[in-house]
Amino acid sequence: MSITSCSGALALYKQHTMQNRPPEKKKTDPLKVRSGPTSSQSIKDHFKADINRGPQTQRELKMAAAAKAAENDATPAEDSSILQYLKAMETSLTDRITTLTSHVEEIKLSVSQAIVKADTALENSTTNQANLKLLGEHLLVTNDRLTSVETEQKASNLKFRGFPEETEGSEDLISFIASFIAKALQLEKGIYPVITNAARLGAKNNAKRTFPRDIVATIPDARVRRRILQEAQKTKIFVYNDQPIDVFPDIPREALLIRRKLKTTTKQLQDLHQKYRWLPSGKLYVYHQGLHLYAYDEESGKQLLQALQAETPMDHEGEKRSFKRRNLFPLSPLKSSKLPIYSSNG
Repeated sequence: MSITSCSGALALYKQHTMQNRPPEKKKTDPLKVRSGPTSSQSIKDHFKADINRGPQTQRELKMAAAAKAAENDATPAEDSSILQYLKAMETSLTDRITTLTSHVEEIKLSVSQAIVKADTALENSTTNQANLKLLGEHLLVTNDRLTSVETEQKASNLKFRGFPEETEGSEDLISFIASFIAKALQLEKGIYPVITNAARLGAKNNAKRTFPRDIVATIPDARVRRRILQEAQKTKIFVYNDQPIDVFPDIPREALLIRRKLKTTTKQLQDLHQKYRWLPSGKLYVYHQGLHLYAYDEESGKQLLQALQAETPMDHEGEKRSFKRRNLFPLSPLKSSKLPIYSSNG
């Protein structure tokens, strides 16, 4: 029998004993003589109580015997095995708690390391963003400088578009372009503009090309270039075999992209009779009542127009303010028709 059953039997025995315990007798004075029943009825009651008490005492004896037998059933060997089992359980639970504690400490350490790494990554990300922003600004400045250098190098060039391939034949391109310009401008016989270099752009054999290559010619004199560009705006001036020839400055690709983006802006500036110029970097520049305004895309072009419209309109007729001009892209056409020329003979 197990310890639990023994404990239950003892508890039941104690409860039964407490419930069936006879009431305590009142203490009597020893000097007084105990008197027995004085009547026949009291004698009957006394005998009846004795008769009823007999079975209750027998039940108590049986319960006591059962409890004693249960105590005798729990041998020392069983008690020892139970204690060993409980000790093994305690040891196992202690080991598990120790293992869980070590795991919790490892998790805490991992979390701490992860937090440190996250903070470091955040700091590095912030630093990288600042470096990228600074690098972007440097790239913009570098790109502007490169565009300016390329614009300066190409300032003396003019492009001619529309000449079919092999039109010049065996003739040198310099002589061919010089003769074409002299004929278009109706110069005197034997008088040609100064051209130092001429060549076609791009590879000759290109199956994807559907139009002839442009010819770029280097004309050092700015007045000659302005005169040619002015005449090129008129119709039927530069024509070859009844086909129109387009003439335009040799502008870097980046600057051309900016001009395309600002086409609407320049149209509105012309409607406002506002002077403007293109910088070598490709940006649009406007000087208006002490303001130096720049534009390089649609958004900056809108801001430039808003700044102009917020100011008082200029008196275009009475204003004689000097405006610094460059030889690259003039604001007004050349008024003089005299051109520096050289003889083809010498």
